[in-house]
Amino acid sequence: MEEEGVVQERAQVSETTRCVRALLVGTAMVLAVNWFVHCSDYVLRSSRICFGYLTMGALIPFLFVVVVNGALKLINRRWALPPDELIVVCIMASVSSIFPALGLTGFLLSLIATPYYFASNQNQWDEYLHPYLPAWAVPSNEGGAMAAFFNGLGAGERIPWDVWITPLLWWSCLIAAVFVACFCISVILRKQWVERERLVFPLAEVPLELVRESPGRSRLPVIMRQRLFLIGFSIPALIILWNLVTYFFPGFPEIPIGMRFTFLSLGRGFPWVCTKFNFFVIGFAFFTNLDVLFSVWFFHLLILIQTGIFNRIGYTIGPVDVWCGFTAATGWETFGAFVFFVVWGLWMARHHLREVVRKAWDRRYPVDDSGELVSYRTAVVCLALSTTFVFGWFRVMGMSWAAILVYSFATLCLYVGITKIVAQCGLVYIRGTLTAQHFTTYVLGTNTLSPAGMSGLLYTYTFCCDARSSVMCTFTHAAKMSDSARLRRGTVLAGLLIASALGFVSSVIYNLYLGYQVGAYNFGAWEFQSGNVQIFASIVEKIRNPVETDWPRLGFFGGGAAVMAFLTFMKYRFIWWPLHPIGLAVGDNWAVWASAFSIFVTWLAKLVILRVGGIRGYERAKPFFLGMLLGYIFGVALNFLVDFIWFPGQGHMLYHW
Repeated sequence: MEEEGVVQERAQVSETTRCVRALLVGTAMVLAVNWFVHCSDYVLRSSRICFGYLTMGALIPFLFVVVVNGALKLINRRWALPPDELIVVCIMASVSSIFPALGLTGFLLSLIATPYYFASNQNQWDEYLHPYLPAWAVPSNEGGAMAAFFNGLGAGERIPWDVWITPLLWWSCLIAAVFVACFCISVILRKQWVERERLVFPLAEVPLELVRESPGRSRLPVIMRQRLFLIGFSIPALIILWNLVTYFFPGFPEIPIGMRFTFLSLGRGFPWVCTKFNFFVIGFAFFTNLDVLFSVWFFHLLILIQTGIFNRIGYTIGPVDVWCGFTAATGWETFGAFVFFVVWGLWMARHHLREVVRKAWDRRYPVDDSGELVSYRTAVVCLALSTTFVFGWFRVMGMSWAAILVYSFATLCLYVGITKIVAQCGLVYIRGTLTAQHFTTYVLGTNTLSPAGMSGLLYTYTFCCDARSSVMCTFTHAAKMSDSARLRRGTVLAGLLIASALGFVSSVIYNLYLGYQVGAYNFGAWEFQSGNVQIFASIVEKIRNPVETDWPRLGFFGGGAAVMAFLTFMKYRFIWWPLHPIGLAVGDNWAVWASAFSIFVTWLAKLVILRVGGIRGYERAKPFFLGMLLGYIFGVALNFLVDFIWFPGQGHMLYHW
């Protein structure tokens, strides 16, 4: 009877009212996420909550909404948001968290402001870069506008907004086109991944569990009513509460957690094994298949051993580039496996892709696309138009057609590959083992690329950045979560549009405001102090010393693809084969290096649980691991609150990948 009463109450609220309410709360969430991330990262210098494909910066505000929503049920249940509306709010929060700090806008503003402020006689940027920087894409340093952005304004000076308007307008057009292309690809591949390959989407499980209501009139989600959840929640929460005392009494004993890295040596010349225990990684990884978990840490260990052997014998194929693995050899080897993983996945999806194209050509073709956020025809047409615009933008920036095609191929592989890996592995931190920019320079040879083309290639880092190089991942998980919503698809689509547009604009404005008020260099952030200079220095070095196509690197690339082909054949041919090929694709990866020990612990715990309790044991253990995850999120939020009140500008970095 209670459940029927709840249904009747909600039936009295019109569909339009529910949609508007969800979008309004989601809009407020977009602004809240933007302020929260910038405040934690740049103002307080507390935890860097911008990292991950489902960020702490989105989860903490969303968890706050869930708690407030439960309190509203005590007053009047009609005031509270039902699960489907909460899903829309979560989607908008996750999309908006793409932009702040070391997301998209941090890199964008940093890179386009860097070439004039950091130029010096030593780096010779004025000779190698400045003549090829288009005025419409890079803000000028007229009146010291860029120096003021990095150092802060003087007394009585005003923010020179006009210097930024034209460049940001053109960059926003490019970013919008990239977003549209990523969204369309996620629509095209959603059914293949969700319904045919049945990927588990571990990152989507947590929000869905948080909005799942208990039977009757309970104010708490189902998962929070279980004893194991409370036990799991208490472990990280109490540890963090204990450690907060050390902020005020430095002599108080501290329990190692958070940014406390410990290392294990494999021998002289071998990379250190990171043994960091990360509750955030463990909470998501528990939903991942056992063979995938095993393969991730196993292949990572093999790559560490291979790296150590190469170091001991002195073998090298050249210097390693930024974000490109432990050595050049292992980076190219695993990227070959990564590309094969993507190409094989698209080959497996060929029948579905053929049906998508036929449906786009002929609306009467008997393929149902009513469950997608947009029709297949709309997705294919918009993908073609956005890709054309992006190619034209690159061409105007000075890139050759050969560079555009090679770079776009590598970027597509990174976007699709990372999205599928996150959906399959639940790796909340992941990056490619090679960047599309360095892949392009070594495949074509820098001697075939003009300085203008190299300059254009440099600025592609603005939207293919370190923290979350693929917005496609967020869109794909949003589509997965929207499957559980009973609202109209138009509401979810509107939420994506609002979160993308408002998230970008508000983040840019707030970032510029903070930069001119306190100086972006004073944020203490990697992207404004050294990461930007590192990228420019890498490109200028290649302009100064042009090289031909690097065949040794391509040889390791081909070798990695061949090994991946063998592993894929064994996995699909023999049921008993224990190694999942996805492990090789991510083995040489600094993000995995920081997570591998936590993944190993999760694999071992899940193995024991399944061997002892079977599927029923796994289901019983799920609340415990979700509790640990949410307890850690609660602890990070509490750490932020303590820093906000007592330690502004001198915060404590509890959380970082």
